[in-house]
Amino acid sequence: MNTVLAVNANMSPTKIYVTAEVNGEPVRCLLDSGCERSVISADLVPNAELMPSQYTLYAANKASLDVVGDSIISFVIDWHNFEADVSVSN
Repeated sequence: MNTVLAVNANMSPTKIYVTAEVNGEPVRCLLDSGCERSVISADLVPNAELMPSQYTLYAANKASLDVVGDSIISFVIDWHNFEADVSVSN
């Protein structure tokens, strides 16, 4: 299981991105409270245990996402530990 090590949550209400650290690398993460499913790129979690996905996902422009599986990731926001069930996409 891969862990997001740090997330900068100090942002203005108009910003929709936070900076996270995944495996020691900074990553910009989109905060979308209207999405039905969280997605992470497969290259950010190369060692994640993948389960078969039961989801067909589309981007906002209706383009199909290439989902390779689902996984549970652990992450930290402001020193609080969380887990999320996510789809992993190429």
